[in-house]
Amino acid sequence: MSASKSKYEHREILNFSTGKVTKNSILRSLRKADFIQEYYNESGISLVYVNNEIKIGMYKICFDLNVVDKAKKLKQYGKFGIYIYEGKSFLPIDLDKDSRFRSQLWIHDNRENKLTMSRLTDIILYCKRLDKLKSFL
Repeated sequence: MSASKSKYEHREILNFSTGKVTKNSILRSLRKADFIQEYYNESGISLVYVNNEIKIGMYKICFDLNVVDKAKKLKQYGKFGIYIYEGKSFLPIDLDKDSRFRSQLWIHDNRENKLTMSRLTDIILYCKRLDKLKSFL
C-alpha cells in the first residue's frame, strides 16, 4: 500500500464579466474550453484535482461533473450540475431557497445533475443580467 499526494486547484476557464455576451458567443466559448477534472503534476508524482469555474461579474459557477476518463470538453461529460457562488463567499447559493433563482426552470435539472450546455448558456445569461442589476443598486 502506498500513499499518494494530491492537491486541489481552482481554475477559471471562462470569464464573462466584461463586454457584451450573446447566447452564440457563450456556446462557442463553452465548446472551445477544456474542462479537466484531474491531472498529474509535472513530476508525475502527485495528482491535482481541478475545480473548473466560470466567472460572471460577482457570480462564480463551479461544476459537478461526472467522472469520465480522458474527457476534456464539456460535451464529453454528458449531463452535469452546478454550484453558484456570490462574491468571495465560500458557501454556494441555495438555489432552491434564494428568491433570485428559485423560479428558474433549470433548478429542477440542476438538483438531479441533468443540466446541458444549452441550459448552462441560459444560466450564464441570467447571472450576467443579475450582475448588471446589482451594479445599478
